[in-house]
Amino acid sequence: MRKDILIHVKKALPKPTIIFDTYWKFAVERQNIFFKRLESPQDYPWTKDDVLRNYKFTNAYRASDRVSQYLISDVIQKGGQKNDEVFFRIILFKLFNKIETWQYLNDKLGEIRYSNFDFKLFSDTLEQARSKGLPIYSNAYIMASAKSFFNYEYKHQNHLRLLEKMM
Repeated sequence: MRKDILIHVKKALPKPTIIFDTYWKFAVERQNIFFKRLESPQDYPWTKDDVLRNYKFTNAYRASDRVSQYLISDVIQKGGQKNDEVFFRIILFKLFNKIETWQYLNDKLGEIRYSNFDFKLFSDTLEQARSKGLPIYSNAYIMASAKSFFNYEYKHQNHLRLLEKMM
C-alpha cells in the first residue's frame, strides 16, 4: 500500500429519506410474498401491490430461483468434488447462467470437467449452438466479455479464455 495516499472517511449516520422508507416497504412485502408462496402456492396473488403482482423481481433469497437451484443440484453437486473441479463448473455455468447451455455442453461433450477442458472444443461447441440460433447466454444479466483483454471475435471465446486464466 502506498503511504503517500491518505483516505478520509466522514463518520456520519445515514439519514433516512422517503426512498429509503419505500425500499424497505418493498423489501418487506417481497419477503412476505416469498413466505406466502411457500405456505400456500394456490393462493395467488400473494399481495395487493400491483407492481409486485404484475412484474418479475429476483427472489427474496437468490438461491431460491430456478437457475440457482439447478446450479446447486446439477452443477455443484454432480461431478468431481475437488476444489478446482467445482470452481471450474461454477464459473463456467455462471458465465452463461443458462441451464440449456450447460445441458448442451453436457450432451455434446459428456461430463464437464476441468481436467478435460479444451478451449477449442468448448469454443467450437458453443459456436455450433450459436450458429443454430440457440441463445447461449441468459437474459438475467450481462457479463462483460473481456474482449479488450483477450480480443476474440465472439463473447463466449473471451469468456472461455477468462475462465482458463482464472484456473
